[in-house]
Amino acid sequence: MEHVTFDDSSQGAFGDYQVYLLPCYATDTASRYPVVYLLHGSGHDDAYWLAVGIVGAADEAIEQGKVSPMIVVMPDGGVTFSPGRDGVTFTTFLTDELVPRVDGSFRTIAERSGRAVGGISLGGGLALSIAAKRPTLFTAVGGHSPAVFDTAPLAAKLKAGGERVWLDVGAGDSLRNGSVVLDKELRALGGDVRFEMPEGKHVESYWSAHLMEYLDFYDQSFRARG
Repeated sequence: MEHVTFDDSSQGAFGDYQVYLLPCYATDTASRYPVVYLLHGSGHDDAYWLAVGIVGAADEAIEQGKVSPMIVVMPDGGVTFSPGRDGVTFTTFLTDELVPRVDGSFRTIAERSGRAVGGISLGGGLALSIAAKRPTLFTAVGGHSPAVFDTAPLAAKLKAGGERVWLDVGAGDSLRNGSVVLDKELRALGGDVRFEMPEGKHVESYWSAHLMEYLDFYDQSFRARG
């Protein structure tokens, strides 16, 4: 793990990020790797995915050959991913500042086939929105208990962009309806979507229990487009 800070960015005090570098990154200096950008939920920061357990899950999945090696970037979007300096949105920051910075700093596969974005709750809704707005940047997007409301235009953009879409939400989650409707609308349009609604609520233990499934989805997306 590395905690990386920007000397200057549109997000001011926010925008820093945690980056997970796979166990073989330091020794296999010739290889390049796909990147997953994971966004936290409301009220959290770039350390939240660490609390959920992403490092242990990624270590286990990669070391046991369950998924191929990948880099995971977890940016700090502040409490609510509010716009930064001069009104620059977090979406613009991620696509125009963070992605180029990461590609310039690490041995990434710096093309659409090697990038995915996902998030939890508010971050999940934002990840879906980012993928819909910038389909040339990401091959897949994951909404994990995402906060989604205006589903029809979102579904249309995701279908047009051609990204692989993952949606999951606990059956006892108050936000489940948005994912249910978005899944139906994407399927009606012929979108590439997978939807899961296991038991669970809008709590950290739910996301921790499904990390392996998330990593597998991103891995399979990279393999499909690689």
